[in-house]
Amino acid sequence: MKQQQCKTSSIIIDIENSSFKKMNEAFSVYEFKLPSFIKDKFNEYAILHNWAKDNLNLPYYLNTPSKRIYVLVPTKEQAPELTFEDNKLSSLQFADFNTKEKFHITIKLLLAKYFELSENFVSNDKFFLHADVNRANSWATVLKIDLTHNYKNKNELEFSVKDAANRLKKISLEAYNKYFLKKIVYGKSIKGGQLFFKQLKRSEIRKFECELFAESNFNNSNGGKTKIDFHSIDSLKHESSKSFLLERFSGNFLTFLNDYGIKASAKVLNLEKIEIKNNKAILDIKNFNVSLIDGRKVKKLSLTEIFQNSDAITFTEKTIADLMDNDTCLFVMDYNKEDFEERFKGEIDPYKTFKESLKHVNIAKQGICINENYFDEDARDAEQNKEEYLNYEGLRKEDLERNLSICISQLYLKNILLNNNVSLLPHSETLNNHCFAFRNYLLFTEDNKLIIEEFESAQELLNRIGSKFSKLNVEDIFQKIYSYHNPYPTNKEFDFLTHKFIFSNEGVIEIIDIPERAFYDEAEIKQRIAERNKKRIKTEFKSKNDDPISQQFNDLIDETVEDLFISYEELKAKYGKGETGFLSQIFGAKNESPLLKFLNINSDLQLKGLKQNGIFSTYTGIWFDKQHKQYFVGRTHGYQQRQEKGSQMKKIVTHFGTFDEQTFFNLLNVDFIRYKELTVHPFPFKLIEMFQTIKLDTQVKSDN
Repeated sequence: MKQQQCKTSSIIIDIENSSFKKMNEAFSVYEFKLPSFIKDKFNEYAILHNWAKDNLNLPYYLNTPSKRIYVLVPTKEQAPELTFEDNKLSSLQFADFNTKEKFHITIKLLLAKYFELSENFVSNDKFFLHADVNRANSWATVLKIDLTHNYKNKNELEFSVKDAANRLKKISLEAYNKYFLKKIVYGKSIKGGQLFFKQLKRSEIRKFECELFAESNFNNSNGGKTKIDFHSIDSLKHESSKSFLLERFSGNFLTFLNDYGIKASAKVLNLEKIEIKNNKAILDIKNFNVSLIDGRKVKKLSLTEIFQNSDAITFTEKTIADLMDNDTCLFVMDYNKEDFEERFKGEIDPYKTFKESLKHVNIAKQGICINENYFDEDARDAEQNKEEYLNYEGLRKEDLERNLSICISQLYLKNILLNNNVSLLPHSETLNNHCFAFRNYLLFTEDNKLIIEEFESAQELLNRIGSKFSKLNVEDIFQKIYSYHNPYPTNKEFDFLTHKFIFSNEGVIEIIDIPERAFYDEAEIKQRIAERNKKRIKTEFKSKNDDPISQQFNDLIDETVEDLFISYEELKAKYGKGETGFLSQIFGAKNESPLLKFLNINSDLQLKGLKQNGIFSTYTGIWFDKQHKQYFVGRTHGYQQRQEKGSQMKKIVTHFGTFDEQTFFNLLNVDFIRYKELTVHPFPFKLIEMFQTIKLDTQVKSDN
């Protein structure tokens, strides 16, 4: 069993062994009581935050629900006198800042102080780590940071670091007056030779001489979600990646807390790699008849030239009028849905119309785009006209094969859902013995049929679960679930929309996405990246020996490598890749491992692989911490140059009975949810999502 210790982004506070001496010497904390009633209730949040930033020059924490504001006051200063709507606020010195029950207030105040002293941003409202500014200087990409108290952890005082990629838009004073009056505005300037953003009071905005930035009310420039690569082994992007920003923040903030006498440490997981006994489950696709609908705007090639029949799949070109119930349809496009919002405004999206058609509700449908311009980021960002956009060659063979494979899997699953055929799914025995609840839907089997039904209330769900599993005391189990998520007295209705439950006679478990990231050794990976990207005289790569492989490689360096100075990464990328590259031709390999071994033995270079010795926490496979009941899913086939999503933890909560590891993790070991990758949640939850999407598509039309 492989084991690995892994540092995470969560923070553990040891209150009992914290002295708070330096904090007591440096600060006092004051609590101010705000009016319980705010006239403009709809804009309460914006009103209070704008009031707070305009009236305070000290680190503060505004707790809007409790109508309290806490201020960190240096020992040598007097507590400020605050008024709200001409009424003086009552205040008292906050004495419970060093208690477990109230420490969530203290850490928010110290977070504000930390950003004031240590980061590019000075803010008391939202905290950002600067990642990048685009070339046009019109957007600043930032990582939004928030600390939340994990009150469900009864054994430790734990705080999770929430992170979200965000963008601040450069604004003019005129734009501020028109659109951004309720936003926090940041002034961009240079401080100590570094880029610096300062939260501005409203009185400062008009006289601020440098650039203004604010969170936008609109989507970013290309209409997509803001992204920051979680990992990057690109030297130019590495220090703008989420992992680098998060780990640097985590390390610096922990040092900051400990300097004030607060014993703080990173949460550590003891991970074991899950050894799944069975091979990865696949969809046994055979005798699958797929109808092709030609929805392209430009038809250079016939569909039969693009889509070839195989032993498992037969393609037949049809028109929409030819389709019948229970057909399976692949709709071929040279555009995507976003194009009708950007390039084809005013035109009707034929695939959207087809999906929403009540006449074709019993047909499994999937769209595929074969226009490579849609997948080209530069092309999507550019102001292309229709003619330029529709002047395309088609996807490369390997890209088409990949996308088609994904679409066929989606079609096959949709066909299973429409026909309730559980026998075509892997792990059908597990499905027969379990129920899966998510998004107000319950998935189960009945008389060898796959059933997905919607439920309206918790009681309705409990009645169905109780009728299927006689061993479960459903009323008692629900009370445990409700108390776990709502430990404080409340009349709030339980919302099943975002909760994932698995029910069986042996146990009731819940899978929770938690805001916790796994880290790798940042200093080590940074050093490896630097060495691999260092420019060297090309002769440094030559072997000192004269064996046949050394001679071949040295000849390549002398005769083929044109650059006098070149890095290892450039050498590998320009001359090593592909069928004619030296990795294949000289070393007979698809990856760099033989090359690294060769260089480290035969030259003065000592280079390391970026995954060597388990340097990344995004290991391949599934990793599980039995004590904390947490897991994450790594890649199946290794690490990519840039990775958008990192290893966010999932927590398994057992509300009744036992947790069957083997059964659970087998449901992740499938290849038809994520292309050639393990899935992150048990695959029946994805089937529920697909079913809901199919249902919502046709509801749009019926509602109209």
